[in-house]
Amino acid sequence: MLSSLIIIAVIVIAVIMIFKSQDLVYLFNIVKKYAFSIIFIVLIIMFIISVNQVHNKYALDFTSAKGITQAFKIYFVWLKSAIVNVGKVSGFVVNQDWTLKNMTLPK
Repeated sequence: MLSSLIIIAVIVIAVIMIFKSQDLVYLFNIVKKYAFSIIFIVLIIMFIISVNQVHNKYALDFTSAKGITQAFKIYFVWLKSAIVNVGKVSGFVVNQDWTLKNMTLPK
């Protein structure tokens, strides 16, 4: 629920910025000027959404130190597996044959 509200809020803000700017150059200058802040906010939003997903899946208790420790363990194992999966996909993409070949297949 919270993650969907955050996503909707980000989309609404983006649409308002685009319509209010009337000029994409102005929008690009804003993005360039505040790039660090935008990246930081996006990372925070991604962190909140992912912690929410882990919390919903494992029904963690954030009121005790043991629950918070367990939550961090689960979260970092989940984060590590996500990074490993990105590495596997990147390796698969790199190993593909991306050359263009202009040839006709025999019938």
